[in-house]
Amino acid sequence: MANTAILRKKLYFQSTHRGTKENDLVLTRFVDRHMDDFDASGLELYQKFLNEPDHDLYAWLIKGEGNYPMEYAELVAKIRAANNV
Repeated sequence: MANTAILRKKLYFQSTHRGTKENDLVLTRFVDRHMDDFDASGLELYQKFLNEPDHDLYAWLIKGEGNYPMEYAELVAKIRAANNV
């Protein structure tokens, strides 16, 4: 339980302190609404997602480019929906 709480805090920080302001805004809005919805496997996938380069996240989330790994499809859709993109 404590490890999950620590991981959530770490991922929240990583979401809100990206390399671009645009990614900060999009990911902050998402984690503010949905961070508590993640189970252990969801947290693991989100952590892997955040390790992708910022320019890829920008392309997938803001520009809507669909060249992301299929394992991210549902996550990208949820993040875009949380931001009305």
